[in-house]
Amino acid sequence: METAEQIRKIEIGRFEWRRSQLTCLTLVFWIAITQGLLAQEDKSVVADADGSLKLTAENGEGIGPDIQYMPEWKAFGWFTAQDRVEWMVEVPKTGKYDVYLEWSVSDEEAGKYFVFEAGDQKLTKKVGKSGSWETFKTKKVGSIQLNQGKQKMVFKPRDNFKGEALLDLRELVLVPRGA
Repeated sequence: METAEQIRKIEIGRFEWRRSQLTCLTLVFWIAITQGLLAQEDKSVVADADGSLKLTAENGEGIGPDIQYMPEWKAFGWFTAQDRVEWMVEVPKTGKYDVYLEWSVSDEEAGKYFVFEAGDQKLTKKVGKSGSWETFKTKKVGSIQLNQGKQKMVFKPRDNFKGEALLDLRELVLVPRGA
């Protein structure tokens, strides 16, 4: 039978062995991270074969106190003027792009303004009626000049607003002119 002193030494040995294992694992992860071996997944939007860029609610990042992704609608719902959606986008070619918006909004809440920013370019438009929160509509809302390369794009309200919400955003599609 082992004495209390022998048991204590065994337990200390097990603890030391576990601590050294943890230290080794920590070191392995640190090396992997600093060497880029565990880099985060690149969620950048890339162009389709025809050069168009699809900025969907699914591939965007909702930022703000009350913005909500609604998976059943595949859309973001806006509730405050501080809410926005951001995308990192790899623009394949410098040029003018037509901007198509797919959204829904109740007729009572329509009429507020949004801003779409890409680099130093801005497109500001009024949210049109879609018929109801459950009825999504797609419409060309303007065009914007884009520069080739990776850049952040942002969709947000132009102003502080009163009322229920700005809109429900499902998708922005940017189509190069001449495509």
